[in-house]
This record gives sequence, structure tokens and C-alpha cells, in this order.
Amino acid sequence: MELTPLAATTPALICDDLSNVVAQHPLNISLFGTFTDRSGHEKNPTWHWFTSAHWRSVLRSASPQEEEEATSLSYVADLRATLAQRGHDPAAATLVADLRSASAEFAEMWDRHRVSTLHCSTKSVFDRQVGRLDLDCVVLAGPLSRQRLLLLQPVPGTPTTDRLNRLQRLIQEVS
Repeated sequence: MELTPLAATTPALICDDLSNVVAQHPLNISLFGTFTDRSGHEKNPTWHWFTSAHWRSVLRSASPQEEEEATSLSYVADLRATLAQRGHDPAAATLVADLRSASAEFAEMWDRHRVSTLHCSTKSVFDRQVGRLDLDCVVLAGPLSRQRLLLLQPVPGTPTTDRLNRLQRLIQEVS
């Protein structure tokens, strides 16, 4: 596997093991909105995935139906793994209970009892300023940390790198 160097045009965020966003790169904010200034479940992309049709539309992939189910299963299995690591942690238990109440899809998938750590796939995101962005998702987690770094890197051979460069320039012009 060839590694792509991390560039200023790589949308990135840091979240805790429950997916609460604690830091965001300006490109990530431009694409997905600010999460760090929100409270409660509103700073959690997993929560939004299961409760917001808008959030899913932002993360639409090339084959939405197939990809949406895989993404849902990944979020649920990762949350189950986190719950197992945390034990009877009140924050994790509250998130699971609230998700079960808010989303029949989550509840059904939770009852399957799948467990795995978060993994990402290629995602297509549409930005109103620069168009479609094809992004490879990479998750980095230290073995002792409860934080994760999520990077979205351009898929080679697509116009995404040029579009992210253009988006970066637009952000700098506004700043």
C-alpha cells in the first residue's frame, strides 16, 4: 500500500472513542460543519448518522444503499467494542440507550451483537462550492488513548486534490 503524505488539504478531526468530536481541521469544518462547539449528542457524528437524514446525504457514497448499511453496521459494531472496553461506563450506556430510542435501525443492528473497531471506506462528499470529493477515510488510534484521528485523503486519479486545494484557498480568503 502506498502512503500519501498528509497535506494541509486533508480534512481531519479528532474524536473520542464514543465519536464525540474534540478538534477539527478547517477543511473538515467547511465540509461537515462545526462539531466542537456543540453539546451532548450533537457533537457526535454517530448520533447524527442514525438521527439525521441531512447528515447521511452529506456522506453519500457512489452506491448509497449498500454503503449506508455497511457504514451503519460499522458505527454500531465500533460502539459495541467501545462499550466492552469501557465496562459499565455511564456515558457509553447513555449514548447506546438514547440511540436505541431514537433509531429503529440502530436498535435492530445493536441486537445483532457485532463487535469491531471503526473502519472507514471510500466516501463521496458533495460540497456546494467545489463539487464532488472522493475521499479515502483513514482512522488512527493509539493503543492507550481514547482518542482517534480521522483523515480524509483524496482518492488518487480523481479531481478531488484540485478541488480540496480550491476549497482551502476559499477558506483562506474568508479568514
